[in-house]
Amino acid sequence: MLVYFQTVNANFKDKEIFNPQLYENYIKIFCLNYIMFYIFNELFYDILRTKEQLGYDVSFSTETNNNIFGVKFYVSSSKYNPDEILERINKFIVDNDINKEENFTDENFESYKKSMIVDLMEKPLTLDSEMARDLGYILDRSYTFDERSKFIEYVKEKLTKKDVIDYFNEFIFLKAKRLEVALYSSVNKEKEKEGNKMDIEENDNIKNENDVKEESNVDMVEVKNIDKKGNDANNNYVLPSYQNVQKVIIKDIQDFHRHCVYYDNEFY
Repeated sequence: MLVYFQTVNANFKDKEIFNPQLYENYIKIFCLNYIMFYIFNELFYDILRTKEQLGYDVSFSTETNNNIFGVKFYVSSSKYNPDEILERINKFIVDNDINKEENFTDENFESYKKSMIVDLMEKPLTLDSEMARDLGYILDRSYTFDERSKFIEYVKEKLTKKDVIDYFNEFIFLKAKRLEVALYSSVNKEKEKEGNKMDIEENDNIKNENDVKEESNVDMVEVKNIDKKGNDANNNYVLPSYQNVQKVIIKDIQDFHRHCVYYDNEFY
C-alpha cells in the first residue's frame, strides 16, 4: 500500500530561464519537505513495523520529481490487505499530528534541524555520486553547485517550527493532493474469493460496470486520487474527504504507467 501526498511544484525557472527569486522559494520548500523525513521516518517504521508488525517492508520517504515535492508512506504486507493498511496509515497521521505540542516539541525541532544539517554536510562517498550530483545542476541549467550550503544556511537561520507546522497542515493534513495505490496479490484475491472479497460493483465511486476490467491471473493495482478530511462512514481515520476519486484496475506495468496519475502531468 502506497500513500503519496503531492505538496508543491517549486519550479525555479521562468520560461526555462533560471530565476533567483523562484530559486529562493525552492530552497525553502526543499527544507520544509525534507524535514518531514526526520519527523516521521523512524516513528512510522517503529510503530507500524516494529510494534504492530503490519508489514515486512515499511518506509516513509520524501520525494522530488522535476522540482515537484511530496511525501510517501509505504507498507508491503503478506498478512493484511491494503484497506486495513490504509486505515492504519491514516490513523498514524492523525495520532502523530505535529500540531499537538507533545508530538512536536521545541527540543524535537532542534534535533531534527541538527540531523538535517549533518546529512546535508555529508560529502559524496564516490566520484560517481559527486559527478551525478553536479551533472544534475548542469542539466537543469541552474549551475547551483553550492546548493547544499544554501540548504544548510536556510535550516540554520530561517527555518522555523511554525513554518514546518503550516507546511504539514496545508499540504499533508488539510489540503493534500493525495494518491493511494493499492496492490492486491494473487493470494489476497483467493482469500477474498473465500469470503472477504471486496464488492467492487457496489462501490459508489465506480461510475458503471465498464470501469471494472476483466480479472486476470496477475496482481491487481487500485489507484485513487484523493482530496479528503474527516472520518468516513465506518469511522475510519481518513484525511481529507474523498472527492474526484479515480479508481482503476491494472493488469500490467504498461497499464499502470498509462493510468496511474502519479505518472500523469494532470496530477502535477
